[in-house]
Amino acid sequence: MAFLEEFSQDDRIRLVTLPYRVGLWVSTSDSAGGHAADQQEVDALEVTITRIAQGLFESAFVHEVIAETFLNKSQWPQWSGNIAAVPDECLAAVHSLQGKLPQRDIDAYRHILMQVGLEVARAFREYDKGAPIGVRLLRGFSMMIDRLFGIIHGEKFVSDDILNISYEEDIALNKLAQVLRGDVEDGTKAVGVIVNS
Repeated sequence: MAFLEEFSQDDRIRLVTLPYRVGLWVSTSDSAGGHAADQQEVDALEVTITRIAQGLFESAFVHEVIAETFLNKSQWPQWSGNIAAVPDECLAAVHSLQGKLPQRDIDAYRHILMQVGLEVARAFREYDKGAPIGVRLLRGFSMMIDRLFGIIHGEKFVSDDILNISYEEDIALNKLAQVLRGDVEDGTKAVGVIVNS
């Protein structure tokens, strides 16, 4: 725990539990799909953290955090309390990193949290045909743009992923992106489609 030793006990716990808690928070943002969706998203969260933990990282700090998250898998059920506090915890985590780590490590940590949230949101098709017409039009337009770019660049864009992210999950992902940037405004003001870059 070379990097994590630089932080207080509370900060270490927050930094290590957030990859799991962010996934749960995104999952609980939408109740559509019932138990089947919830279980599929929890399974996707486990698979995502496992896959990330086994991968290569640009940041040794993020590697250490994800390794600790993965190694403490037996504690995950205990980490699921007070999920509504996750946005505030993300903001606190980002602030605790400032001045202690290079910006690339901070950005890598933010990226990992967004990646976990996005993977969980994509796990179960919850797209609601009853969503507001503006949302349905925006998603349809986004899919057309994806397909057009795919044709132009000779690449395949998986626009069906957009349908797996519900309106509520989209709001949650946007709020997550805002707090990870350090914005303190309400994340529900700027609702848009998040695409994987």
